Amino acid sequence: LQSGTGVAAVVDGEFNCTTGGGLGAYATIATNRTLPYRPGEGGECKLTARFDAGVTGTAQLAGLLSLTDSLSFAMFGSIFGILRLHHGELETQELQITTAATGAGNVTVTVDGTAYVVPVTNDTAQVNAKEITTSLTAQVANYLFSADDDTVLAIATVAIEATLPFGFSAGAVPSIAAVWTPINTGSEFDTEFLQQSLWNGGLTWTVDPTKGNVYKIEYQYLGYGNIYYSVENPETGRFELAHMIKYPNTNTQPSLGSPAMRAGWSAVDQGAGGNISLCGPS
Repeated sequence: LQSGTGVAAVVDGEFNCTTGGGLGAYATIATNRTLPYRPGEGGECKLTARFDAGVTGTAQLAGLLSLTDSLSFAMFGSIFGILRLHHGELETQELQITTAATGAGNVTVTVDGTAYVVPVTNDTAQVNAKEITTSLTAQVANYLFSADDDTVLAIATVAIEATLPFGFSAGAVPSIAAVWTPINTGSEFDTEFLQQSLWNGGLTWTVDPTKGNVYKIEYQYLGYGNIYYSVENPETGRFELAHMIKYPNTNTQPSLGSPAMRAGWSAVDQGAGGNISLCGPS
């Protein structure tokens, strides 16, 4: 996945996520398949990463990722640590074509406060829904669109609370009418970040995130199990515990909204316009 000036590519034998300096740009590379959730089972992720030195207003994540949850090693600006993002929700909206177009022309569809010009033809509501889906997919960042019968489904790809309007205007196109219905207004992640100096695992050496390292993340998904972050010791070649999130007997909410995640890397500009690159060969 990539947006704006972000580029997800393979460079010199490594997966590379680069923001490119654009405001709000991001690039993510992740496995095709999710780590499936089976009741009572946890998960483990091993991967390599080489972080950029960091720019204020940027974020780099390497570990287990999804659109609503993450367990990862991360760099916020120039500060390195471990991260748990959890219980984000994706905004979901439906646009139903209640009356089909009886002539061709351009309608205006507003998504998240921005108006987009969309061509439609004199055809059925089902065809109009497909035309709108195709056009919005080509124009709109940070949303996924699909057509189901006479309805366009819009799902955000970023977990934030919806505050901007959605709308539809037929313009000069005869007969066509459509209405948006909110299904889920979305919500931001809960974010827990702990910098390296505060880790409790007892490492006797300092991890240099700008050099390539091998990382491991383990979680018990009984809902309330501990979460372990480990790094390979360069002297022994064995993983050593960097930090443990002590979850049981202290919480009233499961540690993740959804434990089905993918392994990967993500570089994000959070509005600073900084150019960063996060790399990892495997």
